[in-house]
Amino acid sequence: NEPLSAAQINLLGQWINEGAIYTAGCAPVCDSSSFTYSANVKPILQTHCLGCHSGTAEAGGFIPLDTYDGLVGVVNGNSLLPAIEQTGAYPMPKNGVKISDCKIAIIRKWIESGAPNN
Repeated sequence: NEPLSAAQINLLGQWINEGAIYTAGCAPVCDSSSFTYSANVKPILQTHCLGCHSGTAEAGGFIPLDTYDGLVGVVNGNSLLPAIEQTGAYPMPKNGVKISDCKIAIIRKWIESGAPNN
């Protein structure tokens, strides 16, 4: 490919300086009607949580969310939803932007359905 022109570089720079806001309206649609552990909940956690909350990671307060059993322990302790909704004592991600309401709805519906290992 040809290198970007000076005008294209300036336009990209302007977009970044204005906050790099996505305005194309082509963002993937989040569908909260499907809420299985393996297909929906686990990928959300992998994307947003496992950087800190996996295995015995000290950064995540030793709260493992990388296994079903670890996750269910947090769910049963009623600390997952308040954390991701950023309404509890420990809003997550720590010092970060809350995950989308749709992703929270997927996790909430999965929990309300009994948090099955499906």
